[in-house]
Amino acid sequence: MGFSSGLPLALTFSTLSYWLAEQGVSLTAIGLFGLVRASYSLKFLWSPLIDRLPIPILTRRLGRRRSWALTIQFLLGLAILALGMTDPKADPFATALAAVVVAFLSASQDIVIDAYRIELLRPEEQGAGAAATLPHPRRELLEALTRHSDPSDLDDAPSPILRRTDTGRQTTSRPTGLADRAGVR
Repeated sequence: MGFSSGLPLALTFSTLSYWLAEQGVSLTAIGLFGLVRASYSLKFLWSPLIDRLPIPILTRRLGRRRSWALTIQFLLGLAILALGMTDPKADPFATALAAVVVAFLSASQDIVIDAYRIELLRPEEQGAGAAATLPHPRRELLEALTRHSDPSDLDDAPSPILRRTDTGRQTTSRPTGLADRAGVR
């Protein structure tokens, strides 16, 4: 879930600015596109709705958090595709609208992921659970996975997240039981 949360964040922050510059959009317009990021600061305004409203049919089958996560990820995929199909030079309004939708859905996804993590973890695991969603560990994990195709090479991994112990079991700084309780293997 951390990766799916970080991808749209990167798209609406640095990647969007780079893409706009490459397309020849003015610096003033690129600066105004920075307002897209406001969704992440204002997500507290709609988080009570996500916290309380069920998604018809899905909530009964998957539960409130999973139904919201599935719905938001589906819509987020569509919004990212729509953003990629816009031409910021020809129609900056369409690009801005798609970027706002991506940022809104990404911030909404953050709400669901945080709520799911809080419900899933014991109080003593909350700090580690919150730290596991930070961008740095995700980047480090992706870098290590692309460098090490053989799992035995993880003995010298740059991070204790990936390093193996003498018993051959992988050490981890993720919250104990998070994946187990979520049914992830």
